[in-house]
Amino acid sequence: MQALATTPKTIKEPVHQGYTFNKASISARKNMTVHYYVIDQRKKTYFKSTFDVSENERFDVAYNVSSADLKKKENEQAHATEKDVDEFEKQAASVKVSQLVNHYIANRSQSKKLKSLTALRKQMLADKNTALAKYKANTFDDRPLNDPRFDSVVVVYNPNGALGTGFFVKPDIILTNWHVVDESKFIEMKTYDGQETFGKVLGKDVRLDLALVKVQSRGKPVKFYTKNKIDLGATVEAIGHPERYEFSISRGVISSVRKHHSISLPKGAGEEVLYVQSDVAINSGNSGGPMFLGDEVVGVNTWVISKQIAEGLNFAVHYSEALAFMKEHLPGFRVLTN
Repeated sequence: MQALATTPKTIKEPVHQGYTFNKASISARKNMTVHYYVIDQRKKTYFKSTFDVSENERFDVAYNVSSADLKKKENEQAHATEKDVDEFEKQAASVKVSQLVNHYIANRSQSKKLKSLTALRKQMLADKNTALAKYKANTFDDRPLNDPRFDSVVVVYNPNGALGTGFFVKPDIILTNWHVVDESKFIEMKTYDGQETFGKVLGKDVRLDLALVKVQSRGKPVKFYTKNKIDLGATVEAIGHPERYEFSISRGVISSVRKHHSISLPKGAGEEVLYVQSDVAINSGNSGGPMFLGDEVVGVNTWVISKQIAEGLNFAVHYSEALAFMKEHLPGFRVLTN
């Protein structure tokens, strides 16, 4: 009776049966055109050339693997996923150094005399922009053309990897934040039409967190607001590159005009700075960008109160401070106004 009482009425062992899942074979390919330069400083020569590189990868992707499959983990590990294919396609194509060296050795007799590194750098930028223009000619252009203010704004790339914003105040001069350029002497930039260029830092003011950069290419200077008073509650817009989303625009209102100690110096050091406070959405990457009231600049976006503390407390260097800084560092500077 004891044995019968402990005997289960049903069999608890799982019953399995065969089934099929789907498998797709995907061939993925990436093509890259390599433009490269080799500089021989001892012989004062350089060589430039172009060749094509292709990367091919085959993926076997499994679909509809049953959750009850005893070998589910093994089957999934033995096959690729759609994510693997997507990551392969998104990754930049690569080229081996040995390919460059072998190609150079086979063609180095075509090397040319090197006049100067500056001249070569200009030529490299011109070649790159020509290639970019050719690529864009065959690509859908998602760049809106209905707002001419974007043509005055640039992306500023710090050599340390940081990214900020700048804008033309003269055809060959941009204004940005000091903390965007930091201690760098040369800065790489990109204009709204996709052209890449570089510039040399001309002047900077740590207290104001402003810097001027002389640019190799030319752009459209902004117009500045110059009236003595500015209305609180007026709608303003910021153009910049928040979190590396390049050439984005955000909108808000002017909350206040107030003096505050410089964020670049210890509290109490140096004179206070006049700022335009707003609730415009400003994030990392907007630094150095223009704050527009209509089509006139009223400030240079500089810093924000942490969103963990409060929302909508963003600050731009007041236009009067920026104009005084430019007049000091750019002799003969004239303000463009409406």
